[in-house]
Amino acid sequence: SQTNLPSGTYTVQVVDNTNGCEAEVTFSLTDEVAAAIIALTDTIDVSCAGGDDGAIQYTVTYEAGFAAPATEEIFDANGQIVGRTDLVAGTYCLRIRDANGCLAGEACFEISEPSELQAQVVTTAKDCTNGGSIRTTVSGGTAPYTYDWADLVTNETADRNDLDGGLYQLIITDANGCSISLDNIQIADDCNACSDPVISSVVTEDSRCGAADGRIEIQVD
Repeated sequence: SQTNLPSGTYTVQVVDNTNGCEAEVTFSLTDEVAAAIIALTDTIDVSCAGGDDGAIQYTVTYEAGFAAPATEEIFDANGQIVGRTDLVAGTYCLRIRDANGCLAGEACFEISEPSELQAQVVTTAKDCTNGGSIRTTVSGGTAPYTYDWADLVTNETADRNDLDGGLYQLIITDANGCSISLDNIQIADDCNACSDPVISSVVTEDSRCGAADGRIEIQVD
């Protein structure tokens, strides 16, 4: 027999020395530790992709006989100790040990983050008949989104029409306050483009002798 064993999993092999028969048994010993019961009350996810404003809120109830004081530690996926706040996205485990260093309670949780806020624009040029346009497509972040055009007082629309040629700037902000800036959105002005004239016909009429009555007629399309 063995005594003074710590908690853990053990395997015992028994061999009959007479006929060589063997038997094996596996068993676990647990600590008789008054438990620390953890209730995760709220997990606060990261606001913006790549941010570090995640947090965890919890309460702990101790069973009778718990050996105080307790040690509370939160570990990240790499085994590093972190705090309750300023957490990046990832998996964490809260472990509570009693005054003897025995593990009395554990609870794991996940902090999430939204996908990266992104935007794409498609433009059409201004011509001599119609103004230019901007079409904006937004993905990621947390909807709804707001649109702040540098040249507008009222900023509520993702798309613009009837625009003059030039540069435009748009700042998009999501529901969590994450933002992306689209600078130098260019609208070309094709109405100012110069094209070579096309001569479709030339008609000439010679002058009479000594008279300045000749003529030339050119038709341009």
